[in-house]
Amino acid sequence: MIQSKLYFNHNVGNSAVQEIATARNYYRADIGMVITNSYFTKSAYSLAESNQITLIDRNTLNEFLISDSSSKKEMLDNWINATSA
Repeated sequence: MIQSKLYFNHNVGNSAVQEIATARNYYRADIGMVITNSYFTKSAYSLAESNQITLIDRNTLNEFLISDSSSKKEMLDNWINATSA
């Protein structure tokens, strides 16, 4: 289960993590991830860790987009393995 957030001028907070954690459980998804063009609050990182949700911020997203194919596969595998419930 992946959720994206397009935010300008502020960071993504707990609500996005709560939403994806709830949706992952409801739909019995194996993984949960929130991707944004912005950044996450410290409390969002804390909540994500306790719920096994991967957070991808603008720096990580940019790194992914400019990487080569083999690096993209490795990054995706790491994200999926980190969020497996």
